[in-house]
Amino acid sequence: MSIKSPKQEELEETDYGYTGPKKFIHEKVLSLPPDKWVRNPWDIHICTTCFKKPAYYCAGCCCSCCFAFYQRKALLGDRMEKEYMFCQGAYGKCWCTSCCRMCPHFCLFFESFCCTSCSISGNRKEIQKIYPVFNSWTECCILWTGTILSFLGYFGAIITILTNGCLNSQQENEWIKYESKTGLLPYCDWKDPGDKLCNCTANNCQPCCGDPCNFGSALYCFVCWTCGGVCSLAKLLAFENDQQCSFVNHCGPYLLAGLWYIIGAGLFSALIPCLLPISPCLAYVPCCALNGIQRHNLRYKAKIGRDQDWFGDILIGNIPCTAPCGMCQALRTIPVESWDWLGACQKGEVSCMGDEFKYIATSSEPYVPGQTVTWESQPIPPLLPCMKGEEGSDETSDDKPKKKKVTSD
Repeated sequence: MSIKSPKQEELEETDYGYTGPKKFIHEKVLSLPPDKWVRNPWDIHICTTCFKKPAYYCAGCCCSCCFAFYQRKALLGDRMEKEYMFCQGAYGKCWCTSCCRMCPHFCLFFESFCCTSCSISGNRKEIQKIYPVFNSWTECCILWTGTILSFLGYFGAIITILTNGCLNSQQENEWIKYESKTGLLPYCDWKDPGDKLCNCTANNCQPCCGDPCNFGSALYCFVCWTCGGVCSLAKLLAFENDQQCSFVNHCGPYLLAGLWYIIGAGLFSALIPCLLPISPCLAYVPCCALNGIQRHNLRYKAKIGRDQDWFGDILIGNIPCTAPCGMCQALRTIPVESWDWLGACQKGEVSCMGDEFKYIATSSEPYVPGQTVTWESQPIPPLLPCMKGEEGSDETSDDKPKKKKVTSD
């Protein structure tokens, strides 16, 4: 199955209409918007999102990191390993190495949590590649003004949060316009057997505390998750990806995340002093990534929602008041053997190192954005807007391309 829309493939085969130096810049330096194609303004202006789409705006302000990750994952889908770049090339391609594509999801977590505004700009650039939209001059002025003011201490931080909310909500509205759905769904209700998020009652703890619930099974579950929580998470990660549990493949990420949280982020910030203000974010990113991945994989196993909807997984998996409830909800949908590391060790089902490093459960039928997009060819491919011919003029040219409509259906 193709992981790109037909129109996207056609645009890339023709290098988006670029030739000569512009083609070189587009391929090697900086992604340019598709040339020779009509692009329209955004569906709603950036200044009107706060009252036209208040729910998206609030989510974009308060949870901008989760929002940025979700949008990029939805836009790239299964192309993450092939096309992911830091900020999606919005600030240049030549310095982003191919190493980022070896573990794109973890790199995207670092990008979304440590360089949130830059990540949102990368999403905006990718949206303009898939959908025929462009920034108006007022939106460009607002974006540049917000960028400059973001350096003014706490006042700049407030401006950045408000601007991120506007950008996220405008981009989400455009996504819904073309795809007719949103991914901003928390998926709190998993129905039976997961039930609702906050429903950890005494009669609703099967099968993790025994089936039916009993003191011995509940105590075993408590000991496994408190005294050997890392081992339980590692065994659960292997189960989610249909693998045999191994120390390096599944315990390794949690041990490295803990080591990074204690030592790595502080040492890294000491070596590069300019990163000191974001050192708390740097320290927590690996743990946050693993929490979001666990919630996503378990939701995928329970067949709840869509594979590309990561917003609720990251949000619920990392908020202190919802993360324990989310884990209990997920444990109600899986057998005890999925996290019982002690039983697996006794049976000799734990190896030192596995053959495959896989951490994210994905669908075999990836969603392809942009399948219903309509592009129109430009009557005259101008270098500047002022070079367009006036409407109603009698100018004719034999080499003037005819207007045509191309659809990806």
